Amino acid sequence: MNHNGEFKKIGEVAHLLGTTTRTLRFYEEEGLIRSHRTAGGTRLYSAADIAGLRMVLQLVQLGISIDNIRKLITARLECVTGAQSSQQVIASLEEILRNLIKKKQLYEALQQDIHDAVAVVQQCHHCQNKPSRSTCPGCPINTQVNLSPLLYLIWESFPLA
Repeated sequence: MNHNGEFKKIGEVAHLLGTTTRTLRFYEEEGLIRSHRTAGGTRLYSAADIAGLRMVLQLVQLGISIDNIRKLITARLECVTGAQSSQQVIASLEEILRNLIKKKQLYEALQQDIHDAVAVVQQCHHCQNKPSRSTCPGCPINTQVNLSPLLYLIWESFPLA
């Protein structure tokens, strides 16, 4: 519960967190968050609930699966002892960390590829030729296209039928 007892309605919370009420309802249905309910069924959220929601949204934005988030949240509840709980929570956290490390490596590789592609494409800023192998055989992209998978994708793309 919030320290001062104030609660926010679902629409206010969705706006505050930059998401939708449907997303918040979905996360509640999935067991990732909880709300307090009025007698009429209106969902209310304390400051602590909102902090938990913010973390769930951040984990999802980072590509952590709903199942992994749920496993982390429920790990402690399914345990009989503190030792067992500690092991379960650490296992869940380490799984999330491995996932994040892998994604970080992918992001860093893509970031480097983007920098490489930009460096090559910038050489064409003042070119007046049509961008193709046949109309611009001296194009820097032609000679460097294989240095960047992203550049290859852009340069060697073709119209889809």
